[in-house]
Amino acid sequence: MKLERECTSDLECPNEKACINLQCLDPCALRGACGINALCRVVLHKPRCSCPQCYIGMPHTACHPDLKCDRLSPRPAPNIDCSHDSDCPESLSCHSQTGECRDPCLSSQYSCEVNKRCQVRNHRPMCVCKHGFVVNELGELTCAPDTLTCARDFDCPSNAACVNGKCQNPCNVRKKKPCPDGKTCDVLDHRPVCICTQNCNPSLSICLRDSGCSPDLACRNYRCVDPCRNSTCPADAPCYVEEHKPICKFCPPGFVPDTKYGCMKVAIENVMTYEYVKCLLQMIC
Repeated sequence: MKLERECTSDLECPNEKACINLQCLDPCALRGACGINALCRVVLHKPRCSCPQCYIGMPHTACHPDLKCDRLSPRPAPNIDCSHDSDCPESLSCHSQTGECRDPCLSSQYSCEVNKRCQVRNHRPMCVCKHGFVVNELGELTCAPDTLTCARDFDCPSNAACVNGKCQNPCNVRKKKPCPDGKTCDVLDHRPVCICTQNCNPSLSICLRDSGCSPDLACRNYRCVDPCRNSTCPADAPCYVEEHKPICKFCPPGFVPDTKYGCMKVAIENVMTYEYVKCLLQMIC
């Protein structure tokens, strides 16, 4: 049964769907829309990938568990009967009422400061620094701030950027708002992106990779643009786009440059030379 045509472009579909095979469909439902373990949501007809909480990596390829985050969330241990702490592993203690080995850090009666986490040593809970130690202004050794440290954006979740050695929301780190009125700031692959919310131009769309654009365009700063716009091709070698890439077409003898097709073959009579035809085209004879 042939499906009835619903659309010919994304603009004919709701913002949360895209025109795929002449049908308005959820682009996140396509196989390979996002990487392994990544989350997908649609923004202006395009799938937006991000790593879930406690996962880091490249959301278009794969997200993997953040070991720093994993250590902050102790996993419950299987029930073990006990009568004394010595009957339990060192990371557990014997609960006096239930007679079971339990993680004392999971008790609501025990809590730590914001920049510290609970850790069990010799069956006893204690608070230790989450992110190691730093030397404060007084020269004292103290816990590092409650912010994940980083050396590059890849060390942070995809919805944060490495700013001044800390994983932060790039939309909020500057005093001046990154987006004008009528647009909201969102984070895409560690970078702030302005998304239209009022008086939007319906022809505006964002891209994540070159594959999100037509073959004669390339994805630059999340926009589909002509890559030949900033080309440095010489005058006799026009720029031509092939599979999103700008290419300078050097025309062989018998061909002349053409801005649309790259090179066009010239019909030359036996009595005429290519140089003479070129001379006529340039009108310098």
